[in-house]
Amino acid sequence: MRRRGVVLTVAAVLAAPLAWHALIVADGHGAAATTFGWLMAIATALVFARAGGAATLEVAAVLAAVAIAWFATAGRPIAVFLPPVAINALLFWFFARTLVPGREALVTAIARFVRGTLPPEVERYTRNATRAWCVFFAANGVASIALAAFAPLAVWSFYANLLVGPLVVAMFLAEYAYRRRRFPAYEHVPPLALLRRLAKAGYFGPASTSK
Repeated sequence: MRRRGVVLTVAAVLAAPLAWHALIVADGHGAAATTFGWLMAIATALVFARAGGAATLEVAAVLAAVAIAWFATAGRPIAVFLPPVAINALLFWFFARTLVPGREALVTAIARFVRGTLPPEVERYTRNATRAWCVFFAANGVASIALAAFAPLAVWSFYANLLVGPLVVAMFLAEYAYRRRRFPAYEHVPPLALLRRLAKAGYFGPASTSK
């Protein structure tokens, strides 16, 4: 039963951008495409807020900002372009909020979860890796805005909905390959194995009770 739930969740995550792109191509700036996009933004906020252990006030503030943006732009052509920008902004926030003084960087926390005690050079590296993810999501947001301004709607949607996912995967793999080269003496958990560990620990939902 647990495995079936994981399979359904993965299928939904993969199908959602395809469905959103199809809606945008068919519906243009219509209400269906816009509503679907904002619902994805809200789902992203809730999932990553849980994964990051965000405080209730932080979650409320993020959801309020999403709701205000949604209703403030309802019925306007710009509305369909905003959810991908909001999603990248949410992911930027998810990483950047852990870089403020007094907090442990997100990638550092994940590395400590996997390895336990971290050598100083690994701790510095993981903090810089957290900054790299911030730059990545900021760049995606800027690219989405630029394409919204200058490219046809279908081209923008292809990037915002279908290309960003593979770019995230490429970022994961590039960081993993660089980390292995940078620290060849350490054991490195592959990205898929790491995601399974995080899911089992309850980062993205109820913790698995399977052995």
